Amino acid sequence: MNDLAIVVVAYGTTNEDQANHTILPLFASIKEAFPKHTVSLAYSSVKIVSKIRERGGQVASLEDCLESCQAKGFKKVLVEPLFVTEGEALLNLDKRIRAFGQTHISMVLHRGEPLIPAGREGDQAVLEALKDYVKPSLEESKNRHGLLLIGHGGLAVTHRIYENLQVALDAICPIPLRIGALTGKDNLLSQEGLDSLALWVEDHWIDQVHIYPLFYTVGYHVTQDIFGPSPDSICSQLGRRQVDTVPHLLGLGQSKSVAKIVINEISKKIKILLEQ
Repeated sequence: MNDLAIVVVAYGTTNEDQANHTILPLFASIKEAFPKHTVSLAYSSVKIVSKIRERGGQVASLEDCLESCQAKGFKKVLVEPLFVTEGEALLNLDKRIRAFGQTHISMVLHRGEPLIPAGREGDQAVLEALKDYVKPSLEESKNRHGLLLIGHGGLAVTHRIYENLQVALDAICPIPLRIGALTGKDNLLSQEGLDSLALWVEDHWIDQVHIYPLFYTVGYHVTQDIFGPSPDSICSQLGRRQVDTVPHLLGLGQSKSVAKIVINEISKKIKILLEQ
């Protein structure tokens, strides 16, 4: 048996159909890429895990997977987060990893990086993957349109990553582009954030805004906060400001380019851990 196991951690979703289109295919690709290692999948959201179990579904938590690794005698575990950037979810994951490690000292735990960690917003592979993600809009030529990518946001570091990423994408994107957030300062659910976005649309003479989620899967934030029918959703509020929007109900977990990046990063991490 190999001494190293891999635990892939997604935030999770209660929408089984979306899991089948985003998280599970990505996990399957990772598992297929590392046949010599035991690879398991965990959801980090305690609330989502509880809801799935309440309706009779089966899903593992981070601690479930780590306990299983311990029982199987693994000495090292790579915890690979399927998170887009650094933020509250990653901080919470780090706390849980540390807590588990303090009570299971025979096993060494290592945490991988999110897709876009701070300081690597200009990574060429990531930029090309995001450009491929929004390709349907780049090929649209009927209207003068812009791109709006929306992530979760929250922490100051997350918003700095968005700002740096926008600068990097602006350099390779042929149409106006904006990155916004659902939480934090000037978020797109606030009056200030929406006013700023509407002004950006006006300044760039944009006829349509094509909206893409910066999430791995299409969960509640995407279906309700961004694209939902509620008058408070971003699409609804932009509509009241006479901004025409085109929703793209996608998740980064569907991107083969993103899967390639994740697998490549895991490969590099495994090589380092096995040499230690």
